[in-house]
Amino acid sequence: MIGNQKITSIGWELFWFFGAANVIYILIRSMLTSGGLHDVVADLIPLGIMAGVVFAFLTRDVGQQIQATMETLGEAITGQRTGALGPLMVQAAATSMETIANIWKVSPTPASPTSNASALISLTTFLPNTIMTVLATVVSVLLVVGALAIYMAHLVTSQISMYIALMFAPFFVPFLLFRPASWLFEGWLRFFVGSLLLKIVGLILLTITSSIMAAILDLSKSVGGPGMSAVDAYVFDMTKYSVIIMMAALGKVCTTPIATRVWVCDFR
Repeated sequence: MIGNQKITSIGWELFWFFGAANVIYILIRSMLTSGGLHDVVADLIPLGIMAGVVFAFLTRDVGQQIQATMETLGEAITGQRTGALGPLMVQAAATSMETIANIWKVSPTPASPTSNASALISLTTFLPNTIMTVLATVVSVLLVVGALAIYMAHLVTSQISMYIALMFAPFFVPFLLFRPASWLFEGWLRFFVGSLLLKIVGLILLTITSSIMAAILDLSKSVGGPGMSAVDAYVFDMTKYSVIIMMAALGKVCTTPIATRVWVCDFR
């Protein structure tokens, strides 16, 4: 559907109509206000620049070039290809599965009792620590899976939106030449760029969540053993699992509002 000849022909008709209407308006206004040649040239220069932009969109597939540029930017930021829908969904799923695997690998911090009192404290903290571990793991996994589901839905929506924007580009771009209706071009541009950014933003959030979970796993493995009391281990576990839940929640909560704000679908 991209590059539809009927829509392109309508775009060319709008281009020539708005261009001619602007030139006629500038000449008539110059005669009525007794403006000189320099006034006419001053009005024609910005009109020529805008006409050049519209001409480039209609002849050089500027929309697809913008798409390629944004995808290159996304690859530079995430280190992964962000173009095709299939590989991107596989990458997002792999990142989420890696995050979930790291969550499951985080175990309660071991402690070495140094006295009978310390051993008693260790026994009394074992049950609540185990319950906290199970609850934190389940809640975190559910939040990460929810974030993945939200991102997948937005990803498919953004890809469809991008195709729609490219298909209707020849119709909306010429309105840049008609100032009272230039908001149509601006709304189309926000819609198009927002669709491209949505894929990158979601993948960045999932990648950050995965990296932090891996760091927490490494920290959990390095802490504990001789010299750590049961109370210290319990406090460390409370902090650790609280951070896990907060990061998983952040990955889910931020995926929705950030993606929704990026995907601007209003022509105001």
